[in-house]
Amino acid sequence: MRRAKTFRGAGPVARAIRQTLLRLFVVVVMLGATAASACDIPEDYLRDIRPDPDGLPTAISLGFGAADVLGVDDVNQQLVLDFYVRMTWTDPRLAEFVGCRFAVTSVWFPEIYILNSSRLTQKRRNARNDLGIEDGGRVVWVNRYIGEISTYHNLRRFPFDSQVFSIEISIPEASTTEVILEPDYERTFLGEKLNIEGWNFSGISLEEEERFLPQVQREVSIATVQLQAQRNSAYYVYRVLLLLVIVVAMSWVIFWVPPSRYEFQIGICATAMLTAIAFNFSIASHLPPVGYLTVMDRMVIWAVLMIFLASVEALYTARLATHEREDLALRIDRHARYLFPLAFFGGWALMIAI
Repeated sequence: MRRAKTFRGAGPVARAIRQTLLRLFVVVVMLGATAASACDIPEDYLRDIRPDPDGLPTAISLGFGAADVLGVDDVNQQLVLDFYVRMTWTDPRLAEFVGCRFAVTSVWFPEIYILNSSRLTQKRRNARNDLGIEDGGRVVWVNRYIGEISTYHNLRRFPFDSQVFSIEISIPEASTTEVILEPDYERTFLGEKLNIEGWNFSGISLEEEERFLPQVQREVSIATVQLQAQRNSAYYVYRVLLLLVIVVAMSWVIFWVPPSRYEFQIGICATAMLTAIAFNFSIASHLPPVGYLTVMDRMVIWAVLMIFLASVEALYTARLATHEREDLALRIDRHARYLFPLAFFGGWALMIAI
């Protein structure tokens, strides 16, 4: 029988390896404990009191990054946005904690509010409660939000309109004598690729103003972010206006029909008018019930009016024909072939230009 060979040196080597690993583990634990103790907030730190409470207002540098625009809702007057907020300020009491991270509940933290937010969720929940300390006690806090912002849409120029969407950020719990917001232009940006159809976002701006806030009965610092955007009108031009031109042009066929056939003329005009009115109802579903006429509204009304005037022209020429004045009726039809298209397109051009 063959006996298995044993290596007497394997036992001492294994023990040496285990002892080395144990020492390394102890060192790592001690280093972690030392680092943890180095980031312990002193007991005399008052987190409810801002840095230098008797001095000038604490300056909060605010940066805003629009990472993506997910939607624009004209009916509900809302903007669906994915964005970053970055705040930095100096707290000399934390100068010795460079590299440490603290929960916002552990140190003085100016909590911000989106004044015109409709419904927001924090996309980075873990990072939301943490802030970092840099050289000189500079505190850095970054958070990401996604959700709906309530905005005002001036739709008078719809669908050839441009909009400025505003987002108001403030710290309402602190007056202007305590905290002041300062725009951080270097860290204010608009994403290069936005997942939004029908809009072209061209720019972003950030300004600060001091305003009296009735909800808290004090003057606060408010940072206003403005997003400049232009509506892409191609959809409405090709899907609505072009088809509406065809409908109105259908009513012009009556100018080539003998005046004596007024039943046929009135039938064409009635069909064209009903179709134009149906277009108006389809457009209304895309807009809120505003108290003014948009450019699109005026264009549709003008189209319906031109169809109505074509019907009036058909009735008048038919009356002339029945009273043995067919030559005059034909003359009116010939002039109408040019006057109606000229008036129709001229009216539309004027509405768009104004």
